[in-house]
Amino acid sequence: MIKNKLAFIENYSLKTIVLSVFVFFTTFMVIFILYLQFQQENHALNRMSEKVITSKGETVKSMLEHYINVPKQSNAAVATSLKAMDFSDPNDQMPVIKNMLLQTMGQIFSGDKYLSMVALGTKDGHYISVGRNNVTDKEYLILKSRETKEKLNFYNGLSQSEEPRESIANYDVSRRPWFSYVNESKKATWTKAYRDFNSDSGISISYSSPAYDKNNHYIGVISSDLRLSRFSRYLMELTENENNVIFIVNGSNQIIASSKDDFLISDTSFGIADQEGGGLFSVMDSSDPLIKSTVKILQNSPSDVERIESNGSMFFGKVMPVGNNLNLPGWRIVILSAQDDLTGDLRSNRIITIILSFIIFAVGTLIAVKLLTMVTNPILDIARQAPLIARRKWKPQLNSQAQFSEIRVLNSSFMQMSDELEGMFLKLEEQLNIDEETKLMTRRGLQGKLRECYEERSDFTIGLLAIVGLSNFNTITSSLGRRYGKDFVLRFIHDLQTILPAGTWLARDADERFIICYPGIKTQDFCLSEQHKFERFFRGMDTEHDTDGQVYAGNTGFVHDVISPENLNESIMDAHIAFKFARSKGNGYSMLFHSDIRAEEIRNINMLRHLKSALSLNEFFLVFQPIVSLTTRNITGAECLIRWRNAELGMVGPDLFIPLAEDTGFIVPLGAWVIESACAQISEKLSGGEWPNDFKVHINISLIQLMQRDFIHTLFSTLARHNVAPQNISIEITETSMMKETEILTTTIRTIRGMGVSISIDDFGSGFSSLSYLHKLEFDTLKIDKDFVSDVLEDSRNESIVSAVIRLADGFNVPLVAEGVETAEVADKLQAMGCQKAQGYYFARPMPLSEWPDIGKTLP
Repeated sequence: MIKNKLAFIENYSLKTIVLSVFVFFTTFMVIFILYLQFQQENHALNRMSEKVITSKGETVKSMLEHYINVPKQSNAAVATSLKAMDFSDPNDQMPVIKNMLLQTMGQIFSGDKYLSMVALGTKDGHYISVGRNNVTDKEYLILKSRETKEKLNFYNGLSQSEEPRESIANYDVSRRPWFSYVNESKKATWTKAYRDFNSDSGISISYSSPAYDKNNHYIGVISSDLRLSRFSRYLMELTENENNVIFIVNGSNQIIASSKDDFLISDTSFGIADQEGGGLFSVMDSSDPLIKSTVKILQNSPSDVERIESNGSMFFGKVMPVGNNLNLPGWRIVILSAQDDLTGDLRSNRIITIILSFIIFAVGTLIAVKLLTMVTNPILDIARQAPLIARRKWKPQLNSQAQFSEIRVLNSSFMQMSDELEGMFLKLEEQLNIDEETKLMTRRGLQGKLRECYEERSDFTIGLLAIVGLSNFNTITSSLGRRYGKDFVLRFIHDLQTILPAGTWLARDADERFIICYPGIKTQDFCLSEQHKFERFFRGMDTEHDTDGQVYAGNTGFVHDVISPENLNESIMDAHIAFKFARSKGNGYSMLFHSDIRAEEIRNINMLRHLKSALSLNEFFLVFQPIVSLTTRNITGAECLIRWRNAELGMVGPDLFIPLAEDTGFIVPLGAWVIESACAQISEKLSGGEWPNDFKVHINISLIQLMQRDFIHTLFSTLARHNVAPQNISIEITETSMMKETEILTTTIRTIRGMGVSISIDDFGSGFSSLSYLHKLEFDTLKIDKDFVSDVLEDSRNESIVSAVIRLADGFNVPLVAEGVETAEVADKLQAMGCQKAQGYYFARPMPLSEWPDIGKTLP
């Protein structure tokens, strides 16, 4: 039996498979060996580059140290000569100094082209220097003394009798960098590398040291100028070709010497040099990509050789500090060497090795492919047909050429799977395109239908699109359950379809949101008609269609445009923006999208971006508006108000950012900050005796914050932390919020009042339907809306409302505060009507407590 099985396996030889595996591992080993070889070559190359570049760097460093000592030696020679002389009047010694400087330049350093000038600046402001013309190799004189009438004269030669080639008035040697530091500290120092107008290549550096006479009296400052351009020529000689670059930078990454003459300034004009380092080329500003590519290694200053790529070529680079030993902080040598110059024949040998390896790899691969063909062809035949599954067009046929039983089973299984997938695809497509609960199209189904219509008819169009949202769906579902919510939605769809024109498309976009498409071109009048229709529908004013007493709360956003499959999603987004703005106005409102709405949405997004960081940036602050007794005209309380000042947006009104904070949940931390900040300021006033112990401050609290389960703890822990009594605080809640009676809200208000904090109903009268609920609410103060107060003199109806609210407050035995009092006539009228308290601009504007009036003072 076992032998028969082995014979069966032998009929389907695995020789090809084993051979393929062998070829694979052989190829892998070849690649691995090549990889190891390349790694070793790279290590060798890195070591070689390190040695070569370091050797060059040490050579440059040694030469630079010798080079940089020339000015020091020059200064020492001059200082020694001056030390042997008496300089009671340095001006009388100018001829002697001139000869001394000439001797230094012409004899001691006659063969040294590095030294471009030796100078002496005296402490009384005189100046003499002998320079060497780099072209003619002749000395010339620069002098400022009594003889030159305190002008700085530049001469072509050493004679003062000839006319100077240039003269500069008001030259103050004490302000020159080479002089000022040494003159003050009496210590030798280097200037920064600078552009020298009297140098053929324009870059020099000056070494300055103090000078004393034989009586050890301080004379002034000796300065010797060194031509760095000469060192650049040395660097050019040191580099073998243009692929190798050596340059020196200072602490500001300015190039002060280079083996490339691109950076040598060739002006030959005369004047006073800018010794602060101006006019030098920066590595960052270099037009040479190779030089510019060294910015990174200059910033990191690595000690090892780094690889740098420039224009497709690889370079080795190293930064070597040299300035510390030379008292030139920040000076560094940068050495760049082309990889090709270092590798030589190594690269060509490597290429030959790679080519041979790839030939071996290719031959091995061809052999493996040939051997694997017998096994893989049947599987590939099935794989080629597999993508057709997504299009439901695959009908596989039995492969008669299959050699292995496993392949035959696979082929047969795919045939069976194809039939099963067809049914599953149909069901899945229906779920994606049709809402299972309502049998309406989904957004995807709407897109598909619109695309099909456009393909069938080129003149087809959608002229109006609407988003309809139910605002009471979630409340009904959470209160009565999902099943009742489903029946509610189905009833809404039925009633909605009765008011829509024939042929209108209806799709479900979310649980409580629907999309309506109106085929055909639609006029502006039609759009307005649909808006009014939906407003009447949601406000229960639609008498033409029977909703069987069902009340729907919601809003509608419209987009009037030519809508195609390409802009459908954008149109839905625009309609949703219009829907959001309609919802913010209240139940039943409809709105047609226009560009101003998008602009406002963008402003809100920008405002939200700033709002999230406003607390951490301390952009919020509090102001307090006095509440005044109309009888005594004394301040008896205050209302705490929040303000926001943003650097970009300026002053942002609470009516703009408070709704945004409530929509995003930011109102919770913002409200906590208001309580914390208000209590801190209240505590300061109470403890300082500026306010009486019964002074009450009204703080506005959002319903969202009030509904937080930790609100009571937050409130009373803050009061305790700042030693503020609950009796000093009144929580203001809008009338609309009080109407949203929930168990949490009722419990919270009852607990707050029980612990001594009073409750005020703010803006009373703005929602007059709440009168029927007023007897159920627990409150301590009524604040009548300013819209009624402001017109109490002109509008008899407002006067009647104010009078009714005053009597209502008397009936509940609670004080009434009138908001928005802006004139003496209104204040007197309210007092005459029996109103007890008021606040408004007539008495005082909201202001920081630091600007508050004395509360003992009687207001108008």
